Amino acid sequence: MSCIPRACAGLVDGAYRAWQVAQLEAEIALTAWRLAGTAAAHRVYVGALDREAAVARELEELCRVTRALRST
Repeated sequence: MSCIPRACAGLVDGAYRAWQVAQLEAEIALTAWRLAGTAAAHRVYVGALDREAAVARELEELCRVTRALRST
């Protein structure tokens, strides 16, 4: 196995873990907003959702690129 597939797997694993963390942070922020019911808690939740969406887009793009590398 060449180092390119191993490197790709490592990148994807790291990006997947980052997405999992962002998803968990969004869940925690949602719970905090539900409990507090404040505008500030809502802003924190929206920020967490935005970060999760950004990390998900990065993961999706990385998966697309690594699939292309594996097929060459």
